[in-house]
Amino acid sequence: VLDKMEDVKKGLKKKLESAYYDLEEAQREISSLKNDQNEEIQALADLDEEVNVLRTKNATLEDTIQSQDEEIKTIKEMLQRMRKDQEQTVQEAQNDIAESYKVKLRLMEEKHADQDRRFEEAIETRFEQEMEKLRSKNRKLEEIIKDHKESLEEKSMAEIKRRG
Repeated sequence: VLDKMEDVKKGLKKKLESAYYDLEEAQREISSLKNDQNEEIQALADLDEEVNVLRTKNATLEDTIQSQDEEIKTIKEMLQRMRKDQEQTVQEAQNDIAESYKVKLRLMEEKHADQDRRFEEAIETRFEQEMEKLRSKNRKLEEIIKDHKESLEEKSMAEIKRRG
């Protein structure tokens, strides 16, 4: 009976060792699965962080685009105001010159015919000088407009290249 008990004990001991081995194997497998799961969770967290970074960059780009759109709108409005001011200045100058010419014309009519001719030449010279000044001013304004436009185009191209 003792031998049988001894055999049962040995059998139970083998089963216990086998169970411990299986337990250790299962624990290693569970640990491996936990590590794999933690790596996947970390990978998802990294992806989420990358998505957030991309969203932030996208928002920054959208803000930049909006800011540039507003700047373009402001420049266009400024250009329109400059053109309107230029037209108004030319009109006022033309009105002033015309009024001055009329006044001088009336004075010339009152003078002698010879004086009439000399005054008319002086008025025409002044008119041409004033017109040349206005043309010069107009050319300067057109150059400024052109410079603003080129600057705007350069900024737009730089932004396109930066985004590109």
